[in-house]
Amino acid sequence: MMEGASQMKKKRSMTKLFMFVVVIIIGVMGFLWLKDKVEARANTTKKDIYIVVQVNNLEPNVAEAIVEGDKVIGETGRQKDIIKDVTITDGDLVAVSKDGELVALKDPIKKNITLGIRCKVNISGPYIEGDGQEIKIGLPYVVCTENTQITGVIVDIKID
Repeated sequence: MMEGASQMKKKRSMTKLFMFVVVIIIGVMGFLWLKDKVEARANTTKKDIYIVVQVNNLEPNVAEAIVEGDKVIGETGRQKDIIKDVTITDGDLVAVSKDGELVALKDPIKKNITLGIRCKVNISGPYIEGDGQEIKIGLPYVVCTENTQITGVIVDIKID
């Protein structure tokens, strides 16, 4: 009977020791993870940039809903990006001519829009991030204002 109680105490102490080791390992891993995050944040620089976003073949009412001075609403709601330039042109259309050739035409109904946006971003090495969106030429960029939301492609970046 005493032997059984002694074995139970050993099992409990081994379980407690195992739990203690697991907690220590998790604590060390958490510390290292946070240390990396703090170092990455320390190497990040806040800068103002100007990006040009191209959106093609929009309905006219959507294109006209975006105007100069609109604020871009980001994921956190703290983004203070402002649309500085809006250029609306006729959309692009590809048609087939009578002799079977492809012909590029302008679509009088659909609209292309080019937006110039002043952004405050985080720059860390080769990465530029603005309120949850990675900013690189060729990547999609979501422009959300109070009136509409569109997704375009970044075609130019100018870092001040």
